[in-house]
Amino acid sequence: MIKNLTPFVAQGEIEINSSKSFAHRYVILACLSSGKTILKNVGNSVDILATIGCMQRLGAKIEYDGLNAIVYGIENFNKEIEVDFLESGSTMRFLIPIFSVLGVKTKFTGRGKLLERPNDALYSALNKKGVKIENNQINGKLQGGKFNIDATISSQYISGLLMAFTLINEDCTVNLVGNLVSKNYLDITLSALKDFGVDCIVNENSITINKNSKLKSKGFYQIEGDWSSACFPIVLGLLGKKVIVNGLNPNSLQGDKKVVEILQNAGANLQFEEGKLIAQNSQIKGLRVDIKDIPDSAPILAVLMATLKGKSTMLNVDRLKIKESDRLLAIIENLKKAGIKTEYSNNQLTVFGGKIKGANFLGYNDHRIVMAFSVLASIANGNSTITDMEAVSKSYKNFFEDLTKLGG
Repeated sequence: MIKNLTPFVAQGEIEINSSKSFAHRYVILACLSSGKTILKNVGNSVDILATIGCMQRLGAKIEYDGLNAIVYGIENFNKEIEVDFLESGSTMRFLIPIFSVLGVKTKFTGRGKLLERPNDALYSALNKKGVKIENNQINGKLQGGKFNIDATISSQYISGLLMAFTLINEDCTVNLVGNLVSKNYLDITLSALKDFGVDCIVNENSITINKNSKLKSKGFYQIEGDWSSACFPIVLGLLGKKVIVNGLNPNSLQGDKKVVEILQNAGANLQFEEGKLIAQNSQIKGLRVDIKDIPDSAPILAVLMATLKGKSTMLNVDRLKIKESDRLLAIIENLKKAGIKTEYSNNQLTVFGGKIKGANFLGYNDHRIVMAFSVLASIANGNSTITDMEAVSKSYKNFFEDLTKLGG
């Protein structure tokens, strides 16, 4: 579907949606724990629906009202299941190790480009420990012990293994090979495990969970707001007049919280006051940002760069090619439509800021591309359109409603 976009000056206040990163992990761990767990603010993103659906197929009873969930830990795991991961990389990479450790014969599918995304490092680690994965089917039962895994592609492999280790009655260690990417997401996993009573032994290049460390639910958890989603209204505020975002944890482990510090250091008028993040129109100098640990913020940061005087630089951009779309290509092509010059070479993207013209932007069926270029359209000279508007439901279902609240 195509969305028509008219320039406007953003002003207003919104409540940000829940963090997918926390919600995925807490839903899974609650299902694997015994007893009843209440999860507040789980959210209504399609990715979370994918995780809930898969856990129900595994045998979980989940009462879900589109925002909150009551989870009853699985007592009897189904031995053979078919699951649909939709377009959720987190769901797929977290649950494949869990299905493997339970010995559940699983046939899985996915949507969009999900099954094309790289999983060789994960599959290799599992195959060496008694599991066979081919033709989108999982057979065998995962053994414990020591695992070596390439940490340079995705931290999701490691998070999935760690959650699976809690179900093995044997000491388990994952050795991280290469420089870890997206460390903050692994930190969220370690924090969630600790919240469910599991202490991990973390060394420089390895993480161990001993056989005596078992999951135990506290019975109630509140899921915090999503910093990845918040970056879009934050930039709207910087380009508009004043936007207030509620529901964010200023001490969050979420990596995209770092965007506030990056922008403040560049001159952005951003501040926390009484639990509210306030973003006001700002004169920002050119940016130089390494997106190694904050890849989800790359599209909106590229959009902001397009509005700044001079040139801005984004480092470690090659990993954007293996997201829901080739986000690097999507950014370059859409900025070109808006009249903005870019240069790409050696894992680096340079954006030359200038006047933004309205355009017919392509969404590439990617939620973050759709949201980022909808923000850019707010300050364009002329009206714009964006395709694939429905893609926002993957992470921020109420994005266009919030855009309207802010004057769009």
